[in-house]
Amino acid sequence: MRLKLFLAGLLALPAIGLTPLIASRPAAAVCVMTDIGIQLQISGTQTPGYQENNVNMGTDGSCWGNSTTNAHTQTYIGGGDSAQIRNSTHFAGSGGYAPFGLNIDPVTTSVHVPVDVYSPVHDEDFMNSLGF
Repeated sequence: MRLKLFLAGLLALPAIGLTPLIASRPAAAVCVMTDIGIQLQISGTQTPGYQENNVNMGTDGSCWGNSTTNAHTQTYIGGGDSAQIRNSTHFAGSGGYAPFGLNIDPVTTSVHVPVDVYSPVHDEDFMNSLGF
C-alpha cells in the first residue's frame, strides 16, 4: 500500500515542477484598438449630407499589452448641405511579449454614427413661407 502511494506521489512531481514556470509569467493580453466617430448634421435641407468615415488600424506584428482609443465628433449646424470627412489612423506597437509563442491579431472595433437631422428653422424657404 505504501509503495502505491509513493508511486502516485512521484507522478505528481512533474506537475509541481512546472508550476513555477507557468506562475512566473505575467498576465498578458492581445492589443485592443477602438475608434468611435460621430458625425452630426443639423441643416435646413431635406437632402442628406455627405458623411464619410475612414479608419485605418495597424500594429507592428504580434501586438500584446497595448491599447488605443480614438473618439471624435464632427458637428455642422446651418442652412445648406455639408460634407463631413473623417480620417482616423491608429498604430499600436507591442507593449509586451507574446506569451507561449501565440500570434493573435489585435481586437479592433470601429463605430461610425452618422446623424442627419432636418431643421425647419434653418430652412430659408420654410421660414419665408411663415413670413420670417
